[in-house]
Amino acid sequence: MCRFHKDVARAVATDPETGEFNVGVYAVALVGMYPRIEEYMPDMFGCDGFVAAEMSGADHQRHLEQSEKLAPYVYNADCSLKTLDDIRIADEIFRTENLGLLREAMSKVAEKHDLSAEGLSFPDHAKLTAEGYKASCCAPPDRRQNGPFLDVAVVHAFTGYDDQKVEIKGDDGVLYREYYTSQPLTIRDDAPASDDPEVKGYDLGPIISATRDYLEMPGVRDVIGEMFAHGVVRIFRSAPHAQELSSEIDWYENSAGCAMCGGKKAATAFNDAVAPTTPSSELSRDLEV
Repeated sequence: MCRFHKDVARAVATDPETGEFNVGVYAVALVGMYPRIEEYMPDMFGCDGFVAAEMSGADHQRHLEQSEKLAPYVYNADCSLKTLDDIRIADEIFRTENLGLLREAMSKVAEKHDLSAEGLSFPDHAKLTAEGYKASCCAPPDRRQNGPFLDVAVVHAFTGYDDQKVEIKGDDGVLYREYYTSQPLTIRDDAPASDDPEVKGYDLGPIISATRDYLEMPGVRDVIGEMFAHGVVRIFRSAPHAQELSSEIDWYENSAGCAMCGGKKAATAFNDAVAPTTPSSELSRDLEV
């Protein structure tokens, strides 16, 4: 899943007073991040927001500047480009003012649903930490990864993907399917069958049900959409300044891929096997965008 989604979900799942990270809340908040990058910039489908080099080129910055949906976040009223400082401040202000609404909505969801890892049928929850997913007990946490359960959930909790799906065989011989959408997705009414090969045996019913109630809380969808847009613009505009911002942003050398863009970067396999990804070295430190 992309940084544009993970940053918001992590903030919702982290107690502002104690700093405690709730993995069940994170899972629901992440699945609930319904916007997709290709809705805003079709040519950036597959970009996960972790690689500065992928976003800092002139062509990629042009995609940002030409996005109609992102124009209010990119341009001033006089049509001049907003400065990076202005973009960062606007993002911080919006998050500060609206994270409380998302956390309160999640608290109400927790009154109806069991958001523990067990209640969500989340089998690999112990590997997911606030710092990222640990593929093994000795592996460092990787912020780019969520593990196989959430990779399946974030894709198959929704309907509305474009009819034409691209199936591509990767370098490892595994056949991948891309999940591209040109319009907002819709949370499913019912969970897909666990024996569907693409669902890989997971019971998605609990997390889809909790996510649906979360998205139906007043104001939640609008706030998520705004936070996603702010985050995309902030991360893209920060990318050309990666070197000077290396103490603030944990850029990576390459992408681990997201669960939607499997045909381009290792993600959700179309057959039973999921291609392993090789961890890349981090270029910098701990703090989020």
